[in-house]
Amino acid sequence: MDFFGHQQQARTATRRLLLLFALAIVGVVLAVNGAILLAAMAAGIVPAPWVHGLVSGALLALILGGTLVESIRLRAGGPEVARMVDARLVDAQSADPFERRLRHVVEEMALASGTPVPRVYLMADEAGINAFAAGNSLQDAVVAVTRGALTRLTRDELQGVVAHEFSHILNGDMRLNMRMIAMIYGLTLVSSAGRLLLRAAAEGRDSKAATPVGLAGIGLWTLGSIGVFFSRLINAALSRQREYLADASAVQFTRNPDGIGGALRRIGGFSTDAPAVLRKAARRRPGLGSAIAHHHARTLSPIFLGAASAPFMSGAFATHPPLTERLRRIYGRSVSLLEAPEQPLPGAEPTGAEPAAAEPAAAARHPPGAISPLAPLKRGASALPASIGRALAPADAKAYVESWRERIQALGLDTALKDPPQARLLTLAMLLDKGASVALAQRRIVIDALGASAGDALGALHAAVAALPPGGRLPLLDLAMPALQQLSLAESDGLLRIADALIAADGRMSLPEFLLLTTLRRRIGSASRARVRPIHRSLRELPDEAALVLSLIAHLRSSRPASEAFAEGRVFLEGMAPVLQPLGALTPSSLGPALERLNQLMPLAKPALVKACAAAAWDVGSRQVDWRAASALRTLCTALDAPMPPMTQAAIDAVH
Repeated sequence: MDFFGHQQQARTATRRLLLLFALAIVGVVLAVNGAILLAAMAAGIVPAPWVHGLVSGALLALILGGTLVESIRLRAGGPEVARMVDARLVDAQSADPFERRLRHVVEEMALASGTPVPRVYLMADEAGINAFAAGNSLQDAVVAVTRGALTRLTRDELQGVVAHEFSHILNGDMRLNMRMIAMIYGLTLVSSAGRLLLRAAAEGRDSKAATPVGLAGIGLWTLGSIGVFFSRLINAALSRQREYLADASAVQFTRNPDGIGGALRRIGGFSTDAPAVLRKAARRRPGLGSAIAHHHARTLSPIFLGAASAPFMSGAFATHPPLTERLRRIYGRSVSLLEAPEQPLPGAEPTGAEPAAAEPAAAARHPPGAISPLAPLKRGASALPASIGRALAPADAKAYVESWRERIQALGLDTALKDPPQARLLTLAMLLDKGASVALAQRRIVIDALGASAGDALGALHAAVAALPPGGRLPLLDLAMPALQQLSLAESDGLLRIADALIAADGRMSLPEFLLLTTLRRRIGSASRARVRPIHRSLRELPDEAALVLSLIAHLRSSRPASEAFAEGRVFLEGMAPVLQPLGALTPSSLGPALERLNQLMPLAKPALVKACAAAAWDVGSRQVDWRAASALRTLCTALDAPMPPMTQAAIDAVH
């Protein structure tokens, strides 16, 4: 199944989650009302109907209100979940070699799959081997790992773990998990209310009043446990298959079963030198080297790589599949577990950051500089949707990322990418005009908004940006995203306003400006946090929007007339007869809303548009892709929340 299929599957799982949640609420309300009825009948009392209505209303208010409050709290996305487990943001300039290695692995996986680099967090007090990805979208995703995963896994195994978490990001699991966390919180509030009443009864001075309060507390706690029971059932019903999928995707991303497989084997074998908390967990469940000591461990267990706590019940109620079964699916056979000693410092590792043994020849044939911003097409435009949501081969990804690191260091931009205020200036520098008079007016806009010092720094950053290769601004923006996402919401919205003013300074919007601003708006600011609701089942519902976007790609392809490129793309729009739009009709005011509406397509309706635009951009016969058309295609995929990986020369050759 491809990226779009997994997205559709996640939507189906979400509907199933809502159904289970509704059934759980009904179960709790009926149980409490039944208990009240039985108690009243035992006392010879017939409760009035309004009593049941009042109780039902109070329970619904408690459960649904709690769910709503938790949902609002989690709107902040992945960083909020990281704070729930006391994880800290990994400093971009950290001197810790383990933390630097983690950041490099995450950057490689993000750039290799065409996603913005997520923020990286560390659970520094957790000795178990575990990790999670959380967020409402690609824009606010985070990847967090435990100290045990950082220090007890090799680089290949850490890469496998990160690939597993990226699978959750790309397959639509994160939003599903965020909803699950909020719903489980609401369901468990009934038993929590019972515990509060018990505590009030125990601490109260009036013994006569304490008795009924205590009995009510016992009743609520006991019956509220039904909510806990259903929450565990919901966890189990939706979590296990997504873990199998993430394991398989991790192998696919890294082309190395010993990556995620080795990490799981070390989780299973982490017992001989484990800290006390892990030895205690292992006695309850052998091999539970993924234990998390934090009090939120049970609630958040479904989002972790491995079970964060011993299961409420085994079998059908476990949040994760058995470790032995996960390993059997990865390797196709039974394998032994591995010990998990502390690893040597990354610089001393014999394999360290080297590519897998099977990859160096490919890396040597295709030097790091041979890069185009288009995604691999394998066998032409029709294969592009299958590459979306995947990653380059490890050697190609490493060559690609290292070439960018070298280029960034040579241009002196490495510090600017790590510091939020400087990353903001770097983004604005990408929008400066080459003409001296316009650039001067733009500099005044920046000085008025951010101060004189910002204007001084802007010139040097603009000179460095001007030395980038064609199409280089979008990858640079990807690398800047962790720093940009640390800006407050007000600062992010302010950045977008300044960007709009810079573009308006010369009275027109160039293609690079449009592409950069479209990507930026999708990733930061208030609008990026708005939930996208898929409402269009077919591309046929948006013929005008499809014609505009396909016309843009066709006009940008320099190797052939726009009419020919448009005709090649139109072949993939079966049942539609779009007409090539003139270049003058392709304005930001028309293209922006068109992209927003196209993102409201159902997942399985998007591949047709991607195929059509790829066919218009890609000249298979000559192996040429114009960087302007390629960048526009990538921006289209960003607007559709469908990340496409970059293209190395090896990927271009693979088309043939």
